[in-house]
Amino acid sequence: STRNLAPYVRTAYQWDWDGQSAYVGALFLNGNLNPTVSAFTASGALGHDRYTDYALDAGYQFLGDGTHIVTAQAIFVHEAQALEGSFNAGNSSFVNGSLDQFRANATYYYENTYGVTLGWQYTWGKQNQALFPSQPISGSANGKPNSNAFIVEADGIPFGKDDSWARPFANLKVGVQYTLYTMFNGGSRNYDGFGHDASDNNTLFIFVWTAF
Repeated sequence: STRNLAPYVRTAYQWDWDGQSAYVGALFLNGNLNPTVSAFTASGALGHDRYTDYALDAGYQFLGDGTHIVTAQAIFVHEAQALEGSFNAGNSSFVNGSLDQFRANATYYYENTYGVTLGWQYTWGKQNQALFPSQPISGSANGKPNSNAFIVEADGIPFGKDDSWARPFANLKVGVQYTLYTMFNGGSRNYDGFGHDASDNNTLFIFVWTAF
């Protein structure tokens, strides 16, 4: 739970030319939180945890005449952590820490109907055995949050285009996504100390999306 207001600021600049567009941006988020003490309870009795996030991002899109559409995006996030509450409760080895993440993806669509997306995300941070303890599946044997994943997604859009039936009310997207982990919580093999490998977290996601 937040102890007080958590300000968020987003700024960006965008260019548009010849059926193309690009942008660069930045964001800031600051949250002062009461640490979690049980599944449904948070308390600031031993102090609070402050998270300050800074991010830079950029993107590009080619629309052309609508036959071939290409989009690319990337974002880097740095999080500064002041974990006074968690440290006093014994749930963090240090008061001050940090976490970094880089995410990027590229998408291609043919005639706004068939699409494929490739993505990559990498997270890394300081070793903190108390914050990232060894436990089955969600834990870390070496106390590191480092994770690396690749994402592949294929989509089909039967309705929702300029010449679609019942436009603009009928919109439908179906897709399948697969996430492949080469590293999870600091390791590739036996990352949690209980025999689980990073690949055990690989995920297949099938979805249907609609909007009215």
